[in-house]
Amino acid sequence: MKYLVLSLFLTIKAFSTPIIIQYYQEIYNDTSINHDILTYKLYQKYNHWHAKETKYQDALSIVPYIKEDSIQLSQEMGDGRETIDIKLWGEKGTAPLMVMTKNYFSDKHLQSSKITFLVKEYKKWHKITPLKEIGLESFLQETMSIKDLNVLKSIGIIIFYDIQQKGNSLFLRLAINKKIINKICQHDTSLKVDNREDYLYYCESLQGKLKPPIHFIWNGQKQQLIENKTVNSKTLSAQPSIEDLYEKIKTKRTILLERYHHE
Repeated sequence: MKYLVLSLFLTIKAFSTPIIIQYYQEIYNDTSINHDILTYKLYQKYNHWHAKETKYQDALSIVPYIKEDSIQLSQEMGDGRETIDIKLWGEKGTAPLMVMTKNYFSDKHLQSSKITFLVKEYKKWHKITPLKEIGLESFLQETMSIKDLNVLKSIGIIIFYDIQQKGNSLFLRLAINKKIINKICQHDTSLKVDNREDYLYYCESLQGKLKPPIHFIWNGQKQQLIENKTVNSKTLSAQPSIEDLYEKIKTKRTILLERYHHE
């Protein structure tokens, strides 16, 4: 096992620019991200793998705790892409990402090979997940719960989300990875992508569902929402706190998940 670990580290070092390195460089717009930052360090405690603690720990959150014998190394020949194939099975087959994804899609038969592909090659994940089958536009129209948002954030679709107040209305703001969106929805002309921006923004009122396409116009600093021509806001009788808002969103179940479950 020691030789396997050493071989893994040396092989990672030998790769010029693996696809997973390119992915995080693009996401953070930081070409200084290197193999050292994305190196998996073995801790003897509990005999588990842990992502190396860095300022990019949030990006590495998609890598669950994995047993030693679940590590495999593979290299794709021909087109220059190298990948690290990580089987997402922990104790008794309950790796956190696998369980979370199975619950999200209500699919107990979802296989680790599909989820591994989310980690090792983000540009192709949409070809093997149910999201492609239902279409992104219908997916974005559904009411999302905090749990659902966290799942989407963990696989790189959503960069971040937060709560925002505009006038008498409260909104859930999503920042969606444009690079992934472009791969999924090249056929969808209703999604307006500004090539000068890194993200698409959508907004959901507490009173109803998402109404795409919702295009936010930002000032130069991208710090303030200054125009929204699409959402018809409803006045709230009282201004709920952020805690109340999270509770309301948390109690909602997505129509997407229910539909997929019944089908």
